[in-house]
Amino acid sequence: MDQTARSDDTKKNKVIKELTGILVKNLETDRILLDQGREISRFIIDREKTINNDQDLIKFLDEIVNKWPIFYTVTDNFKNQTTIENSTNRLKNEDVEKIEQIKLHLSKLAN
Repeated sequence: MDQTARSDDTKKNKVIKELTGILVKNLETDRILLDQGREISRFIIDREKTINNDQDLIKFLDEIVNKWPIFYTVTDNFKNQTTIENSTNRLKNEDVEKIEQIKLHLSKLAN
């Protein structure tokens, strides 16, 4: 399993754990009826098998929050984290490119 696949599995597992925690909390406080809890559980279990990357995870989160708004915080947090990670990676790539340009310029000056 490559690094990206492990990262995707870690994200997926974290999200599933958060969703499950919210589900249990809402069942315990009677904000969700048992039948609805079963339906949500089945949805999570069935859909979890189809999640292979961030795009699949975002699609899953959009679907679950559209059906059950109680999961909004998980969806919002994941999307914000993904945006931050993408921005950080883009900035790192830009920094590497700038460093390479500086190295090239310095080597030209040295010759």
